[in-house]
Amino acid sequence: MGPMMGEMMSNMLKSMSKTMAEPQIAQNFATFTRNYYQALVDRGFTEEEAMKIVTSTGVPSMGGKQ
Repeated sequence: MGPMMGEMMSNMLKSMSKTMAEPQIAQNFATFTRNYYQALVDRGFTEEEAMKIVTSTGVPSMGGKQ
């Protein structure tokens, strides 16, 4: 079962990296990041605080933190 899981993981990572390399995906992440930053400022965070939050968050993921 180990080799099968390794192959599945490898295929998943290859697929994800190919998808992440698409220009539209990068543009979507950039739009999200800008909107997130602006929303933080609009909610009362200073620009410096908002920048720290956005830079510490990085790329949004499907899983999130629980």
